[in-house]
Amino acid sequence: MINSYGLQAIVDVPTRIGSRSQTAIDQIILKKGLREYKFEVSETGFSDHSAQILQVQMKQKNKNKKGQARAEGEYRMVRNYSKKTFNI
Repeated sequence: MINSYGLQAIVDVPTRIGSRSQTAIDQIILKKGLREYKFEVSETGFSDHSAQILQVQMKQKNKNKKGQARAEGEYRMVRNYSKKTFNI
């Protein structure tokens, strides 16, 4: 289904490891074709789910008044999801 929206799931390793199973149920969804990212799974030690760390290379836009670079990009908060406003 996500392919039809031009998206891809990038998690291909188990993120939940139980006594009887290992599953990749925690997913990160990215726009297809995005190549400049780094993804890793890290064990937290206090949960049966691993932490997922995603770094995305973003285009540099302008510099603010202090001379610091600002990143340009888009992201979507899943908790604010609405079928009506979901568009790519």
